[in-house]
Amino acid sequence: MAQIDSYIRRVNKECNLTHLEDIYDLYEFIPNEDLRTLFAAFHTQLNYWFSVINSDIRYQFDEDGNKVSQGGYFHAGDSRAYLSVIEQIDQLRSKLKGTAYAFKICDSNYDAAIKHTRRFVVKSGGSTIPEDFAEVEIADLAPVFQLANGISIKQNNQVVYTDLVQVGKGSYAKVFRYTDPNYDIPIVLKRANPDLDDKELARFKQEFDVLKSLRSPYVIDVFSYNSEANEYTMELMDETICDYIGRYIGPNKNQLTLQKRKAIIAQICRGLEYIHSKKLLHRDISLTNVFIKHYEDVDVIKIGDFGLVKMPDSNLTSLQSELKGSLNDPDLINVGFSNYEMCHEIFALTRLCTFILTGMATVQTLNDGAIKRFWSKGTSPNRAERFKSVSEIMSAVQKITDEDMLVI
Repeated sequence: MAQIDSYIRRVNKECNLTHLEDIYDLYEFIPNEDLRTLFAAFHTQLNYWFSVINSDIRYQFDEDGNKVSQGGYFHAGDSRAYLSVIEQIDQLRSKLKGTAYAFKICDSNYDAAIKHTRRFVVKSGGSTIPEDFAEVEIADLAPVFQLANGISIKQNNQVVYTDLVQVGKGSYAKVFRYTDPNYDIPIVLKRANPDLDDKELARFKQEFDVLKSLRSPYVIDVFSYNSEANEYTMELMDETICDYIGRYIGPNKNQLTLQKRKAIIAQICRGLEYIHSKKLLHRDISLTNVFIKHYEDVDVIKIGDFGLVKMPDSNLTSLQSELKGSLNDPDLINVGFSNYEMCHEIFALTRLCTFILTGMATVQTLNDGAIKRFWSKGTSPNRAERFKSVSEIMSAVQKITDEDMLVI
């Protein structure tokens, strides 16, 4: 870290750019003073050069009185000075990538404008401003730069910055936790990986849309989607069902009663019944996609991670044939993941329920008895012999007795 701090200090001295104090004040959340100064200087320079470009655009009025851009001309000296600032930003961003000071341009207008100018601003001979270049709205009141592992939030008409702590990651997204400064409560932020293609991003947005449309106490709540950053916020759960049940195996098994285990399963089943009533199949039931939230008087179970959800008539439903979901039916390798049906959801739910009842991920060591018969029916190779619905599973679980638990 000392080496990075030294590098930032050297760049700040070499750049020798001036900044406005009111712009500098926007970056009080930056922990490194030299980096704060650089951000303020780059921000000030971008404001100036975008103002110049705006003034260089020529306009005419059409017959309806609308102002129409005719393009313009960005002088050679100005072009070189502007590109010098962009190159300095690029070099710093490249050097700090992967460090605690990795940063991004958080103002979508500035990000789009910079990308557009890369296509027409040249170092020699001046630059022709194309007609499709939109006048840039100057950012005077909010930061343009933000640390990559952070988030800006509006509070009392000001933009404040808060740190993100990574708590998980997958092939499509990273998951962070932060404390919302307005309500002083922990929030989860799920951010799409930057290398996703358009269809993968659309599926990521679809996951949010599906969750937002569901109104059940047994499905995780999501709050808002940021289309500029491809991320969304949701409620924080305390732990996965895997971690919770994992504390009650072996000598601790009897500390979690059968009644409590049944209550957990009942909540999961109610959640899945609700999901199925909306013509959806989850397709990724696993020990880490079912969560628990502990209150003083009750534990609430919620289902999350709808990235593989199967929707009727959706062209975004994944057609990948490889097996997904840690509890899924191995027969999906043969029939194809796109042919996932209710019988496959039943298979995964049976395995999940068995884990909650026994703390065992497999039944190879289970003694013959009610629980093994429950497993055998729900995971039968003959799909016609399986439970036909979630309610059948719930009824079967309710019939299991304390005596049955003794023969596990």
